Amino acid sequence: MSTGAAPLRFALVGCGNIGRTHAEALTRLAATGTAALVAVQDVRPERAAAFAATHGARACTWEEVLADPSVDAVTICTPSGTHADLGIAALEAGKHVVVEKPMDADLARAQRLADAAKRTGLTLAVVSQHRFDPATAAVADVLARGGIGTPVLVEASVPWWRSQAYYDADAWRGTWDGDGGGALINQAIHTVDLMLALAGPVTRVQATAATRAHRIDVEDVVSAALTFAGGAVGTLSASTAVRPGAPARLALHGDGGTVVLEGDAVVLDVRADGTRGAETAPTADARQVAGDGSRAVVPDPAQWGRAHEAQLADVVAAVRTGRAPVVGAAEGLRALALVDAVYRSARTGRAVDLVP
Repeated sequence: MSTGAAPLRFALVGCGNIGRTHAEALTRLAATGTAALVAVQDVRPERAAAFAATHGARACTWEEVLADPSVDAVTICTPSGTHADLGIAALEAGKHVVVEKPMDADLARAQRLADAAKRTGLTLAVVSQHRFDPATAAVADVLARGGIGTPVLVEASVPWWRSQAYYDADAWRGTWDGDGGGALINQAIHTVDLMLALAGPVTRVQATAATRAHRIDVEDVVSAALTFAGGAVGTLSASTAVRPGAPARLALHGDGGTVVLEGDAVVLDVRADGTRGAETAPTADARQVAGDGSRAVVPDPAQWGRAHEAQLADVVAAVRTGRAPVVGAAEGLRALALVDAVYRSARTGRAVDLVP
């Protein structure tokens, strides 16, 4: 159903795997009349041309995207280390910006991107699509109503597997410049964002990291002890060296109850009043992954991209109404600042304090 307003016209930059997810989400939004994918760009022009033909858009150069008055917004699906520079250029050209996670590989560059959004007055959103999962909303509601009492312990873990072939597929993967780090910044950043959104800011980090199973420059296993501003303590762990790989898990324990997110489902909800809340059905299942014989939790194909669609719909609404997006620059910076603190602690062996 159309809203009556003209659709927000997007250019998509970066025609890789996550670019396809964005394109499919925008195609579904196009059916509602709220958004349209009009242009695509990639460093490999032949890939952009094929992508454009598949999705009914036109292939452009980056300079053409910036100069095109028919492009209202740019969604950036490129390697992490390019996000800030591309985003700043798009904002300065008068385009709203959606940038895939993380906000950038470097915290200082990410801050410059946030500054550019503030300076131009345009919308900047950072992809954290699991904020839009029904399970996340259910947990947020439990916490808002004091359902677990006073939070005392937070446990966040992302025990995943990635093969060496995954890292070898692109030169930027598994590098500090291109990826910004390893398992934490690339795979676990979503769980970091959810943890901060649900449990509040972290004030102290003590971390250790290692590379145990891959030929890469960055960590494939990391663990950190956390102190939260609200008084809770917690742990954060992430890996791409764990076979076969299990769902990301976020557990929030209080003096009156516990709620646990696993994947995109609520798997435990025990309330402070002694009742048990409703658990949500997962939209993910475990299946064989071709190539290396490992197993991993992957989304149901019927549901894949729905959370991206919900976040892009939020961006469209934010632009149309002038409100902030649900996940904006501040949220992207907050997650990246915690990741940066974990890496600094792991490098130095010392605790790192953060300002909430």
